[in-house]
Amino acid sequence: TVGVFEDYTNLKKITLPEGMTEIPKRTFYNCMNLTSINIPSTVKTIGEYAFCNTGIKSITIPNNVTTIEYSAFRSCSNLEEVKLSTGMTEIARLTFYNSQKLKDITIPSNITAIRNDAFAHTGITTITIPSSVKVIEDGAFSYCEQLTGTIIIPTNVTAIGDSLLEGSRKVERLEIKNTNATIGTRILMNRKTIAQGEKYKAIEGANITSSTSNNEEVAAVTADGTITAVGEGTASIHYYNSDNEFIGSTTLTVTKPVS
Repeated sequence: TVGVFEDYTNLKKITLPEGMTEIPKRTFYNCMNLTSINIPSTVKTIGEYAFCNTGIKSITIPNNVTTIEYSAFRSCSNLEEVKLSTGMTEIARLTFYNSQKLKDITIPSNITAIRNDAFAHTGITTITIPSSVKVIEDGAFSYCEQLTGTIIIPTNVTAIGDSLLEGSRKVERLEIKNTNATIGTRILMNRKTIAQGEKYKAIEGANITSSTSNNEEVAAVTADGTITAVGEGTASIHYYNSDNEFIGSTTLTVTKPVS
């Protein structure tokens, strides 16, 4: 039944029986005080918005689950730990959108597609994209404000949507292994601090053909996006492809040379 427990705000814990094969859409939608639930090993499908806006803190998706529909775990404000099913082949759009306490997640090795905004506005601090992935859609990791380090897009990825890491300003670097991949706009817009005299490149493999600096007394940039820190201050660096489309930007702060 669709939405069987929807808006049951007094529901705190529930045990689902073995034998059920589906958790229909909106089953626990807006059960804000639901903090504990099991998913039976017989379940194959979790419907759209099934756990949206619940209070669950952790969830293990059994390996028999092959489909999690969009927004299933959207806006779960207390969700910190998720173990995904190895039976899934894609992560649907908005699956974990706005689950801001979600810090760590492992993407299973047979996932082929990460759909629109799947992890947008979450608290993830690191992410590894498996080699099985072929498509990453718009905003998949956008506005992940705690995401850091180098994000590597594997060779098998042939399409990267717009705004991949827009708003994820702590990301150090984006490395795209397949230089023939179709790449959207605004894929990385980050902040970076380096010392005078140092070099830095934010995006590799995106076929950047022209770049600009709004303050060449602070930072100079070559066409391919390689930055040289010239003097103390701040500069905004923009990157473009051969069609003059805006690929991304770096807000750069240059400090005194390292002694």
